[in-house]
Amino acid sequence: MSWTCWTDIRYSRIFILTTRRFSSHANIKKLHDHELSVQIRREKIIQVRAVWDLGVHLDEELSMKAHVAKVSSACYYHLRRLRQIHRRVGEEFTTMLVLALVMWRLNYCNAVLAGVPQSTLEPLQRVQNAAARLIYQLDVRDHVMPSLMVLHWLPIRYRIDFKLYEILTGRCPAYITSSVRPAVQQHVLACDRLPAAST
Repeated sequence: MSWTCWTDIRYSRIFILTTRRFSSHANIKKLHDHELSVQIRREKIIQVRAVWDLGVHLDEELSMKAHVAKVSSACYYHLRRLRQIHRRVGEEFTTMLVLALVMWRLNYCNAVLAGVPQSTLEPLQRVQNAAARLIYQLDVRDHVMPSLMVLHWLPIRYRIDFKLYEILTGRCPAYITSSVRPAVQQHVLACDRLPAAST
């Protein structure tokens, strides 16, 4: 199997081009790891299943499931620790600790989760629900939505949508709005493809 590799050192990008029969994702998954490695000068680059960049875990299919799993795991760790001290510190201080240790993880880079299925976001919603239950000492069977409303916490899906709304309407710092442009879909109508009638 032949590989063609082009690198751009200025931007640390590597583009790997394969023959047509190996270009589909299903065919690439059938290959062994040693067949997916690329030698560039003295460095050997191997394929990995997930990478971690700027606090975001990106898996090979960009499904964001690896990121959601890591964030959920870290949040549950802190919630378990906070549950041990909740009775000693009280509701107000527990709320501050939950905001500092858990909620920032749910908010950090959550715009990358835009467009993922609700089933992928469910673990993060369960973390948020568990945080509200911890603060107000709710039972598992108690409905959590009134607590989220009292805390002024939007559900995860709406948090992501709200962040995107603020970016697209320019209600965030200029360095963010200057780097984000909405994608415009161009629909070509059949009448647009017809040649213009000559007179």
